[in-house]
Amino acid sequence: MSEEHKDTTPEAKTPQSEDLGAKTTSKNLKDYGREVFMAKNDPEGLADLHLEISMQYASLTEDYVNLKLQRANFWQVKEKKDENGKKPSDKAVENMWLLTPAGGKMEKIKYYLDGMEKLIGAIKTASVVNSLMANNKL
Repeated sequence: MSEEHKDTTPEAKTPQSEDLGAKTTSKNLKDYGREVFMAKNDPEGLADLHLEISMQYASLTEDYVNLKLQRANFWQVKEKKDENGKKPSDKAVENMWLLTPAGGKMEKIKYYLDGMEKLIGAIKTASVVNSLMANNKL
């Protein structure tokens, strides 16, 4: 395969926390999901996981906010006209942003945060079930 025809698309992989800029852990969503499932009957384990995920969520949210501010600055490119004297559309500017390293990182963080919200919801559900089961045993 010639050098100019190589596939340069990034591999579809689960982003690690260090890819996203998180400083708290190197676990990905699959690791957390597995741990939540394994701890579903362990209230203390669920509480620890909830704290750990919440800490990482807070860190990633801070990074996400900084990236949103960078995106706002990037939108100044919309005011620049191309060689035909036209300004780029909103969708074109958004796509240009996503192609930047910061834009790609922001998109990964967005979906990672969504996944973490689902995990936190699962932890809360498992905690409620554990509580109800404990009350029925009394």
